[in-house]
Amino acid sequence: MCDQAPDFCNRPCPGYGLDMKFHDEGPKIRQRYLKKPLSDVEDACQPTSSNSQIKTFSPSYPVSISQSISYQSNLSDAFGPDPREEKVQGVFATTENSECIPVFALADVDRTLEERCTSMMARFMELKLYSIVQCPDLEQQQLLHIFTSSIAPPALDQSTAGVAALPNHGRWLARLPSLTGRNKLLDSAVRAVALAHLGLVHGLKSFLIEAQPLYGKALHLLSLALANSTEALSAETLGATILLSLYEMFASSSSKSWLRHAGGASALIRVRGPARHRYGFHRELYLAYRHTMVTEACVSRVHCFLEEPEWRKLAAQIHDDRKTSSQVDEPLENFNTADAFHGEFIQIAGLLCDAGNLKLHASSAFVTGSWMKREITVRAENIRTNVKCIFARLSSTLRNLGQGPISYASDDPVFPVYYNYVNISVALLHNIYRGMLMLINLVLREMNPCGPTAGLYMLEAREAALDCCRSESFMETSAFHGPFFIVQTLRFGLAVIQPAAERNWILGKLFKIGETKMAMAKNGTYLDTANPLPAIRFAVEEVERMERISLFDMLPHTPLVLGG
Repeated sequence: MCDQAPDFCNRPCPGYGLDMKFHDEGPKIRQRYLKKPLSDVEDACQPTSSNSQIKTFSPSYPVSISQSISYQSNLSDAFGPDPREEKVQGVFATTENSECIPVFALADVDRTLEERCTSMMARFMELKLYSIVQCPDLEQQQLLHIFTSSIAPPALDQSTAGVAALPNHGRWLARLPSLTGRNKLLDSAVRAVALAHLGLVHGLKSFLIEAQPLYGKALHLLSLALANSTEALSAETLGATILLSLYEMFASSSSKSWLRHAGGASALIRVRGPARHRYGFHRELYLAYRHTMVTEACVSRVHCFLEEPEWRKLAAQIHDDRKTSSQVDEPLENFNTADAFHGEFIQIAGLLCDAGNLKLHASSAFVTGSWMKREITVRAENIRTNVKCIFARLSSTLRNLGQGPISYASDDPVFPVYYNYVNISVALLHNIYRGMLMLINLVLREMNPCGPTAGLYMLEAREAALDCCRSESFMETSAFHGPFFIVQTLRFGLAVIQPAAERNWILGKLFKIGETKMAMAKNGTYLDTANPLPAIRFAVEEVERMERISLFDMLPHTPLVLGG
């Protein structure tokens, strides 16, 4: 081997500063370490100080390529359960300077962790990667694969998978490995969100701690990328921005944090234009994130750009493409229902925005407050009618297929009946409908609080909220979309549910989801039954006050005569 590649064999071993030659030291190292038990090799690889759980580590002996390959083959049992009762000291990553640093430390992790983790996570925890078999790219791909499999697990039953109705994040995340390993921003975002999600789901605070500096690094690199016109519009920057918004959902208890990144991702997608999201990776990214963008617009009380004609055209084109392709693995009615709901959902953000800005519109010389209130009421009633018709068609189709919701008795004293669904896609369609119905009815009630139909709107909204509560147990079984949407609908439910027992039940479920699925669920804007949409109520009251003043000014004023 040395005769065929003399230059390579005479080259010093990189990264250790020792002028050793490949063919001289290889046999000695193999003789010294590979014949020893695995525990002896581990002792040689441990940090010198036992008091520090997290230390930088560099081996004190040269390493050959052939040795690494042989040693890696002897570590095949590291992927299985470890019969010994030792604790994992850490998983190491390599920097650009070939310096080994720990990605996360698990010295204090209990052996009972295996009982709480899935088999995949347990194997990942037991895997001990040492510097002599170090491969940062494989570690990166492993983290990404575990994260992707966790939030978008493959459906066991493809006949009821429902993957086409609401495309999840699994499609675009599956394409990320081809982009990682060459972009520091994307790599930092991948590691941050993967560790944060795994730490939250499995109750590992060490993962969450190690994710924080990676998140900070990603934020810094993102600001640099946005300052460059070319990098700002790249797929890597957009993907990293979306990953950082997911990180905030998992790691931050503040709703404002994920909204900032969601708004940033929306702005990037809008600037890139609809044409760039027509096919491939960019299309899957747009499909997976468009529901989040609409939700962000609703919470921020702004018009969603997806309502614009060119973006509506894009949605229709993608819908037709997917309908004629092999991606639809479910009844066509379910697939069409999801697209129809999206067409109505994007209008609600504009409805909330205009209803909260009645005073601004009423200040125009050509628009009165009463006219604006009537216009918003008509828009809301049209959306409500369309949504109810779409859901009626869906319900009829599901009943004919035997895939409607199934009620069963629970041991819950507050909600003795729970709902089960054939798959998470069908459950999402039901809960998206209920969430939209609650929002629309709240707007209609605020437009005319004393009207004859205000009470009916609230009764209908309350029943939708109760159905969301009955579905919470099933929605929580999903890794991402289920918890994300049920958090929103449960918060809407607080606006229409008055009994203290039911409200405390909702708050308890939100806190539980915040502890195990999404930290953002623990805190946020909790709507009040007395004043669920304060901005809209204030706008309506201001417009009515302005009209009373205007009517008073229009009345003829009779001079007041004193005396007889």
